[in-house]
Order: sequence, then C-alpha cells, then structure tokens
Amino acid sequence: MKRVNFETLEETVRELRERHINFKFRAFGLIGILVVAVIAIIVKKYPVSFGLLLAAVAYHLLFFRPFEKQYISDVNESNVLFTIARLLGTNEVMKNGSEQLTKKEIEVAQLVPVLPGQDGVSFYETVQGECRGMKVTVSDVVISEDFRLKDSGTRGKKRVFQNCGCWTHIELPENTRYDFRMFEEDAVPTVMQQKFYEEQNNLKKVPVSEIGLNGNYYLYVGQCRKKEHEDAEDNALIPAMAQKIRMLPPEKFVARFEDIDKYTPGKIAVSVRGNIVDVYIRSRFLAMAVSTSSAPTEQSLTFDPYPELKMILELAENLGV
Repeated sequence: MKRVNFETLEETVRELRERHINFKFRAFGLIGILVVAVIAIIVKKYPVSFGLLLAAVAYHLLFFRPFEKQYISDVNESNVLFTIARLLGTNEVMKNGSEQLTKKEIEVAQLVPVLPGQDGVSFYETVQGECRGMKVTVSDVVISEDFRLKDSGTRGKKRVFQNCGCWTHIELPENTRYDFRMFEEDAVPTVMQQKFYEEQNNLKKVPVSEIGLNGNYYLYVGQCRKKEHEDAEDNALIPAMAQKIRMLPPEKFVARFEDIDKYTPGKIAVSVRGNIVDVYIRSRFLAMAVSTSSAPTEQSLTFDPYPELKMILELAENLGV
C-alpha cells in the first residue's frame, strides 16, 4: 500500500480519511461473507458454508488485516509527526530506532537490566531532533529482562519479562558532572531491580530523604571529578582522594522530577551521566490506541501523545548547564 503523504496536515487528514472509507468497505466485505456463511449453515448447505468460512479467513489475512495494520501505523506516524517531531524540529519518524537510539546506550544508562543478545531491546516509533540546544531522541521501547523465580515449585527456572515504555535520550551542550540514577519503585520490578543494582559497583545507594523525597523512590549516586579550581589545596595534598566526589541531584531537579511523577500515569526512571540524560517512563508510549470506528481529524492528529517530553526537557535544563 502506498505510504501517506505527510507534507501538510490538511493533505494528511484528507488522505487518511480516504483510507478510513476504504477500510470500512473492506470491513463490510468481510461481514458480508460471514453473513452469507451463516445463512448457508441455517439452510444446511454445509459444504458452501465451510467454503465461505475459509474464504472469510483468507480475506481477513490477505486483504483486510494488512490494510488495517498499515492504516493504524499511518495514523500513529502522522500524530507523532505533527506533535513530537515538530517540537524537535524534524519531519521524520522512524519505525525502528536502532540507528538513532541503540541497545548500548540503554545499557550504559544503568536504569534497567537488559537481556543479552540482539533481542534485548526493540525500538518502534522513534524521533530524533534538537530543542533548546539539546540533541533529543525519543522512542517507544520494549526491553527484555530475565529473572529467576525463587519458588521451589519452579526449580529456579528463568523467565523473561518485557518492560515496555517510552525512552528519552538527551545530549546536553555541557558536562553537568552529575552521575546518578533516580527512579520510582515500579519502574523496574523489585525482584530484578535489587539484583541489577547490586551488580553496579560504580553506584552507591543513597537514602532519598537526603534530597527531600518521600515515598517509594530510589537513588544511586556515582563518583564525579571535581573541577580543577575546587579545593585546590586539598587536591595538591591528597590528589587521589580529592579528585572524586559524589554529587546529589540539585533541589530544582528533584522538584521537577516529582512534578513529572505526579503528572504521568507511568513509572519514571532517570539516569544522568555528565552531559547525558536518559529518562524512561514505563507504560507510556508515543503510539496511541487508534479507533477505527471514526475517521481522523486535525484535532486528533495534533493531540500531543506524550506531553511529558516538554517536562523532561525542563528537567534536563534544571541540571544547571
């Protein structure tokens, strides 16, 4: 099927409306075959009814379902294009972000465990651009993680869990010198979270009360280098000890983190490493559920599917670079 022309909002709406009409005709065709099959059963024309049912299955698999999937994909793509992509100053939405956002970048963020191998992370709607001097990549992701059940009845058998949500990767223009991971408890299931962070030797667990947070949050802080002009006397006397410090998230960053957590229905996790900020919100997506019962409108295509992104950009700015 020919790809939708996404050049202008008006043209996109018109073309998607035409495809919606085409979709409804195909749906009526499938219903018609099934109705005739039911009538054939009622009048005991069983060979005819059997043939019609086979025809209905073939019609659905070869003619109806592929068109429906492409239609839903085009509606989602146009919605992301006219909202998220425009915010980031681009006109491209990728279906597989393995070039814009990689498995390696997700692993380095040290937010969630990732299954080894090529199937560890799958990328879907992906947008990359720039906003407020920051290079930003946003993508729906499915992160596969394995864990071992402790139930004796399962004999410690391994299971695979798929952590689904929206990942935002930001490159800041300057090094913040911060190195920490902060997340809500359910961003990663507890059984996997505990084991994963026990293995991260570069991170130290810090009580969230030290940054004024209350509730089910976790904070892990790594070491960062001091600036050359800081504590010059200490650096000269004990260079090995004075070069590295642990910096807690700034107060305004924590306040904005709480704002996002209260706003989003998902579960948030944040990784900050120098000039890199990664934000993962579990159970939030760029791709929305598409209703096939009604045709798209300008209002539906310009409805922001991920308003958290603007808040995430403000969060990154609150690191003080």
